[in-house]
Amino acid sequence: MKKINISNPPKVLLLRPPQLFYYSTWPVGPRLSVPTGLLAIGSYLEMMGIKVEIYDSFIKSKRDKAKKENKEVLKSSNFINRWIKQFESTSSNSFKLSEWVSWINRPSTDMSKNTHHFGSDWKTLEKDICDSKADIIGITNLFRENTEETIKTIKIARKALPNSVIVVGGPNATAMPEYILERAPELDILGLGDGEKTMMAIVKWNQGKGSLKDIKGIIYREDNKLIHTPAREWVTQLDELGNLNYNLIQIENYLI
Repeated sequence: MKKINISNPPKVLLLRPPQLFYYSTWPVGPRLSVPTGLLAIGSYLEMMGIKVEIYDSFIKSKRDKAKKENKEVLKSSNFINRWIKQFESTSSNSFKLSEWVSWINRPSTDMSKNTHHFGSDWKTLEKDICDSKADIIGITNLFRENTEETIKTIKIARKALPNSVIVVGGPNATAMPEYILERAPELDILGLGDGEKTMMAIVKWNQGKGSLKDIKGIIYREDNKLIHTPAREWVTQLDELGNLNYNLIQIENYLI
């Protein structure tokens, strides 16, 4: 991790990694939702005068290929696929609780069955990260199922931009921070909880203003140890964060 002591604000790249999806069409293909968390952080940073780019690997996916894969996945007897197909046709759920419990507790060896990669391919992702020339890379980790893709993205980001500061946040990162930090030694900082003010504090630190130990709500590495800072207070006045700037994500890409 290289601390860039500069007078001009650094560039921040906020990134949603590719993911493996278990199932097929709900509502059309893997769910293409707006990355609201990244959008909120990006909008706040931009309001504070920081140059931001949001990279959503989902919109980089080859749609035709994904749709073809969806059809193949639908043919399977995978429990979750059967549930989705029934729900879409009847809007009801007749499956027994025992079936849900059995699916949730399925062996880890079954986790990768009936899945497909959605988002930019890894080679494209590495090139795009490199081309961004970002000083700080913020990666979101929303769900447990996407942890391995997040870890792989961290490693790719470090290879693409060796001197950039890599930050990971999101609900799942907050829930299992030590696991991610252990599996990804390339990761510099893990943010806990809401990320807007935490990321802004990291930007200021990157400019040479303050110390990591003074940034609330993070875990970082120092002398091969993990340092936990005090929790950040909840934001109670949302107006402080400003409005969402949908131009950061080109909203038309999600209206399909």
